Amino acid sequence: MSVNSLRMLHIGRIAVLSCILVFLSIIPFEFIEDGPTICIFKNLLGIECPGCGMTRAFSCILHGDLIAAVSYNRLVVIVFPLFCLVLIRDIGSLLEKYVKKHHSVKETVSKL
Repeated sequence: MSVNSLRMLHIGRIAVLSCILVFLSIIPFEFIEDGPTICIFKNLLGIECPGCGMTRAFSCILHGDLIAAVSYNRLVVIVFPLFCLVLIRDIGSLLEKYVKKHHSVKETVSKL
């Protein structure tokens, strides 16, 4: 994979993860709670998968209700911090590459 492809992948992942967090924090929880399930596993087989309730749990956390989040899916206490960690790591990686690129350009220009 080329450097530009990797950079675009980082930017795309940052955009998607950020949009998910913004969307779930802006939309009222009641709208998400009353909506239909989006779990393909549950829709096809009628039983809940380990990820069922995670969207509602993320929404609860973003609205400040940790107890409700855990009641929707207990794994949210592991998945949400990891989700945020991946987002922060991607942003940090992208910023680090940006700073290195511009710092090396400034050094080159100052040597001229």
